[in-house]
Amino acid sequence: MTLKVILIESEDGYAASCPVLRGCHSQGRTQEEALENIRIAIREWLDAEADEHAQLNIIEMGNCSRGATLKRRCLPLGGASV
Repeated sequence: MTLKVILIESEDGYAASCPVLRGCHSQGRTQEEALENIRIAIREWLDAEADEHAQLNIIEMGNCSRGATLKRRCLPLGGASV
């Protein structure tokens, strides 16, 4: 998988972000360190996203009422909409 990464140089080193993954940012003292750190951040972001989707599917299946349809999503525990 290839993802675009933006590097921004500052007085303190480099900031790195992956625009297609909301909130996926990192930094490093050198360009190489920033790139390695953003690679780690991307892997962790994708792992967390996969875990979240797996949990949502289980919650939805366990808490849907008999009258729920595909057009009307079920709510996870806690009442937050998905």
